[in-house]
Amino acid sequence: MIIKASASLRNNYTEISKQCHETGEPIYITKNGEGDLVVMSIEAYRKLRYDIMMLEGIIEAEEEIKKGKDNFIPAKQALKMIFGDDYNPDEYPKTIPPEELKVAEEDEKYGV
Repeated sequence: MIIKASASLRNNYTEISKQCHETGEPIYITKNGEGDLVVMSIEAYRKLRYDIMMLEGIIEAEEEIKKGKDNFIPAKQALKMIFGDDYNPDEYPKTIPPEELKVAEEDEKYGV
């Protein structure tokens, strides 16, 4: 875990940006010794959002199963429906094009 003071972000933005991109890990920014922000690359952010969406889908499916619904399709088929015919479910996408995610509109709203 990388932790930096807020002054470091202000004074060493390029270095912090480079660390985020190279490690793929977030950097925690403190203000007056307390946690304040988390900074990460766009790619790490999109992967995080993707992972959250997949987990939400799993939770939703589990709830549907508990309710007795069983009209599900295989996961690989569902992923192809989401990402298109050229999606290879055996390879995790390194970059998830925002237009392929439900979060695209929200990302665009905030200039991501």
